[in-house]
Order: sequence, then structure tokens, then C-alpha cells
Amino acid sequence: MEEYRYVRIPRVISIDSVVTVFNKLYEPDFRYAGEYHDFWELQCVLSGRAGICSEDNIYSLCAGQLVLHRPMAFHSVWTEGGDPLGLGVISFRGSVAADTSRRLYNVPDDCMHALNELFRDAPRIFNMEDIEVGGIRDESSLDAQRFLSRLELLLATVLATEAAQGRDDESIGVRNFRLIHAAIAANIERRLTVADIAKLCSMSESNVKKVFSKYAGCGLIEYCNKAKIVRAKELLASGMSVGEVADALGFDNQNYFSTVFKRIAGIPPSRFR
Repeated sequence: MEEYRYVRIPRVISIDSVVTVFNKLYEPDFRYAGEYHDFWELQCVLSGRAGICSEDNIYSLCAGQLVLHRPMAFHSVWTEGGDPLGLGVISFRGSVAADTSRRLYNVPDDCMHALNELFRDAPRIFNMEDIEVGGIRDESSLDAQRFLSRLELLLATVLATEAAQGRDDESIGVRNFRLIHAAIAANIERRLTVADIAKLCSMSESNVKKVFSKYAGCGLIEYCNKAKIVRAKELLASGMSVGEVADALGFDNQNYFSTVFKRIAGIPPSRFR
């Protein structure tokens, strides 16, 4: 029998579940407070303009551009330009082995059409609970698999496109935001106050609060607590006890740490592994 050669194709993008699917039109003064979560999120501007923060990167997007947020990347979004913002979002779990460091991408016309079809088809395939996917509708398993395949193909095409241009990285506001972000990350084990951060960044307290609120969409202490909980999850997963993690991250006591953890993560730290 003749032997045939074969080539094993690596799965660069592999999606196994969808968390949210929605597209909405937001008012000109819309601002969404920043968040972390442990899954990927695609945010695409369908109309108008958007400002988007992804970790310490600030982008200004027009229609036909998207940002891909990696798991546990802090991100926020707001409307720019004084017009309503049409925003489409799909979040998912899986692996993306391709280089996603650019994060900001131009979406070709055929991919925009494919993306709009995904938004159109999602309610027919899934049991939607507002923006969240609650399950697969009866007799729609094949359609659900096709949905994931279509999303993988869309991402593969977009990730191969030319880099898009974002906001000027040298603006004073962006530089100051990056200073604040870096100061918090470098001192995550400390119990920082606004005064501490202002001193670390050689800025006034009022300017620190103004800059951070503008780009992060949330208060400075709230962000610090969210960042600590992200780190706490890593430490708990490594085998440290709840008390050890609370101490390592500068919390006054284990009870207060558990309260903050549950408020942000939704479960007590004793149940996280």
C-alpha cells in the first residue's frame, strides 16, 4: 500500500466557548468602568469613535477597527468625538497562540460583514441572558460549532492584517497614565494611598486622580484592589494560603482581604484554586 505523507496543522487559534455576544449603540457621554476577567474579549467599533484603554495602552478607534484584550488585561472604553458609539463585543475562552501584542487592528470589509452576521445569528443559536451566553438552543449544536469556527476564521484573518494606528503614545496624559500604572504594578504588595502614588510619580494628587479616572474609567483605589485580586489569584493557584496571600499583598487582615476578594471575584478566596 502506498504511503501518504501528511502535514500536521497547528491550531493557532482555538476557541472552545463563548461568554458574551452583543452590539449596542451608546450615548455620546458613555463611559464603561475598567474591568479584568479571565477570558479574551474582542471590542469592535461599528460606528462613531471610541477611546479604549488596554492595560497601559490608550487607543482611539474609528469604525472598522477593533482591539483584542488578552485574559486578565485591564480594559475600559468610552465614547469620543461627541457622536453615539456603535460597539460590538464578543468574549470567549480558548487559546490564541498568534502574536497579539499590537492589540489594535483594522477590520477588512468582508470581516466586518462576517462579524455582523455573528451578532445577528447569536440569539438564534444561543440562549442569551442579556449580553451573556446562557447555553445552546435545542438542536443548534452544529450551528454553535460553526459559530466558533466562523469566529476563529474572522480572528485569523484580522490578526494577519496590517497594523492599525492608535492614539499618539507621547501625549502627556498617556505618559502620566503609564507612570501611574507602572507605579501600582511595581508596588502591588504595598497598601498604596493616592498620596503614595502621587509621590512615586512626582505628580499632584488631584492630577493623579484626574488622569487615572480619564483613562481607566474607575477610581484609583478601586483599580489597586482589582490589580491585587488578579495577583492574589496567581498566588493562590501557586499553593499559598489565604492568610499568606493577604499578608503578601498588604491587606490589614485576612478577613478584609476575603471581603475584597469576594466582592471583585464573586467567590471567597478559600474556594479559588
